Amino acid sequence: MTDTSEQRESREYFRVHTRLRVGLRALTRAEAEEIAREITQREPGYGTRIDFELAEWLARIERKLDIVLRKLGAEAESGVLPSEELDIVISGNGLLVPSDGSLSVAGQHVLVELHLPGMPLRPVRAQAVVVAHAAGDSLELVPLALRVIHEADRDSIIRHCIAVERRNLRQHSVSAEDK
Repeated sequence: MTDTSEQRESREYFRVHTRLRVGLRALTRAEAEEIAREITQREPGYGTRIDFELAEWLARIERKLDIVLRKLGAEAESGVLPSEELDIVISGNGLLVPSDGSLSVAGQHVLVELHLPGMPLRPVRAQAVVVAHAAGDSLELVPLALRVIHEADRDSIIRHCIAVERRNLRQHSVSAEDK
């Protein structure tokens, strides 16, 4: 997918390639309405930072639990979706996720849970919509637009994108100095 200069200028947020734990589930229209109410009424997922080592330890435990839940075909009692680490493209407005064929209908509502590194246990939760694409396209990455998200959670995504971009710039700077 290539951007024209007009498309790049109209973007509200820049995009970064990253690897995150992501949970996705297609929603019915009724579920989408219920999830939208929950998201707008809840407290934001990430307000405070916790110790990085504790966050890593808890993330390892959560990954093990996700494996068990997937084998059982169940969701966690807290309603958190089983998740897996995916290479994605993310911005404050949406994301591109690898296609498994289940998210192929434009306009389809999707529950998205993002586990941002170094943050408290509760994932960023949002309702997204599969963005329109040409019929018959076999997409490697499915575009999802975040439609319902708590603004504090959107800010957490933006902070993550800035951190990834900062890390990429530092690596680029170091590799340029080595030449």
